[in-house]
Amino acid sequence: MEYKIGQIYFWKDTDSLFGKLIDFYNIKTFGKSNTTHCGIIAEISADNVLIYEAGDKGFEKSEYPKSWLDNKITSGNVMIGEVNEKMFNVKNNCEIYIGVKYSWIDIVMITLKLIGLKIKLLTGKKEIICSEAVNYVVYDSTKKTNFAAEYGINPDAVTPQHIYQSKQITIVSK
Repeated sequence: MEYKIGQIYFWKDTDSLFGKLIDFYNIKTFGKSNTTHCGIIAEISADNVLIYEAGDKGFEKSEYPKSWLDNKITSGNVMIGEVNEKMFNVKNNCEIYIGVKYSWIDIVMITLKLIGLKIKLLTGKKEIICSEAVNYVVYDSTKKTNFAAEYGINPDAVTPQHIYQSKQITIVSK
């Protein structure tokens, strides 16, 4: 696989509790579940790919060996998407969010939608989930692509599946 700066990394996790919740949410909301987590590629070296992503420790950068990512793509656990618009300053735009806390509240809010509850506790950019961060970085890097606007939802409610299914990206590996 040829990795490029600005590509979106999608991961399918159904082992963890939150992975299972997001998977269930995807199936109930979209009728299918392709992904439960996402990040954005900001740097590529000869052997590694630097991906910025939000996890339980907040928004951080993780370095993955290309061979590991290639194996995950082959096994179907990782997919790569490309934004249809040209992206600029991706790494700098990712750095803006480094250290922002993970938003457990947003995850709870998303899952409460499954039982019909809609509570408007918005964390905005003070706390973020993985897909919300990708939404912000992609918008900051294109000044056009906005997944939340595409779906008419608040950025706090953007899930990896929203981005995966977006008309504003192309999946280049499946």
